[in-house]
Amino acid sequence: EVVLDGSEAPIRIEAEALLASERLAPTATLNKIRVPYRPTEAKLCTLPTNRDKLPSGKQILALTLTYLFKLEDGAEVKPHIPLLNNRIYDTKFESQFYMISDTNKRVYAMGDCYPASSQLPKGEYSLRLYLRHDNVQYLEKMKQLVLFLERNLEEKDVIPLNFFSEPDGPVMGNGTFKYSILVPGIKESFYLSPPNKDKLPKCSSQGSVLLGAISHGKLSYAGEGKNPQKNPVSYQISYVVPPSKIDEDKGKGSSSASTKPMAERLQEEIREAKIKVFGSLKQDSDEDRSEWKKLAQSLKSEYPKYTPLLVKILESLLSRSNIGDKIHYYEKVSRIESIFWYENADGSLEFAL
Repeated sequence: EVVLDGSEAPIRIEAEALLASERLAPTATLNKIRVPYRPTEAKLCTLPTNRDKLPSGKQILALTLTYLFKLEDGAEVKPHIPLLNNRIYDTKFESQFYMISDTNKRVYAMGDCYPASSQLPKGEYSLRLYLRHDNVQYLEKMKQLVLFLERNLEEKDVIPLNFFSEPDGPVMGNGTFKYSILVPGIKESFYLSPPNKDKLPKCSSQGSVLLGAISHGKLSYAGEGKNPQKNPVSYQISYVVPPSKIDEDKGKGSSSASTKPMAERLQEEIREAKIKVFGSLKQDSDEDRSEWKKLAQSLKSEYPKYTPLLVKILESLLSRSNIGDKIHYYEKVSRIESIFWYENADGSLEFAL
């Protein structure tokens, strides 16, 4: 199997003819995609009946994992679980049953450790995976089991890959490798280029895997050779989809904010709203100034080290209109409001009322 890791680096491939001269004409395409999913729900329970009890007395436990996915268009979908599929006698887990249903609980497909493709129309679906074991610790480790949904790409989304005679060919755009004649006993190398990022299908999110085939030769008679899997010898090829590029306009300001949890972003928005309202309060009367001082102390205790709040407090004090003499004003602020900065043990400056 040939694996492209998602970087811009091509893969070096060597070919050799053992007995006679051969025509080397490699072809490669990516025509399938596997999209990874994590379970949205995991339920672990003890099976109640004596039928689910081992001769040693241990009770068998069941783990039900629920995966949610959405199809923008109808497609033929095949679930794939690398850890469990195609294993019966050498696996430690029982059952491995799955069921695909839509939001109306209509069942579209069921299967076991040998999953099959199922035609699904456009819509939202849930896949429930059922596992059993008598050790709860093993099932706990399976609560975040990754599941892949494999589907064929449409004809317009199939990606043909290019070959080059030198490693810098994909970047320089020259040195395309078309074909060569292999001399017996002499190896010849060429480079398989990763697909252009602009040609990746829209449904390929980060972590998805594009699958296809690569072959080194074509059949001699016409009409064949376009599909590498139909050629005499073919190998599987996979490409791991890398993170998408960051927009220059959005990446500068929102990249760090987008990585924060939603709850943290909400608290920051609430804090900024409070400070904005606080800065717009008037201090025309003694009663207003008294209320302002209480609110300032409350915000100061809630956000003690938030510099924009401290700056807003100073700006509000400086904007008081009933103080004419600046010298008298600073003396009054120093005496009544007791504003001062002090240095913490860690070297940071602290502002207090």
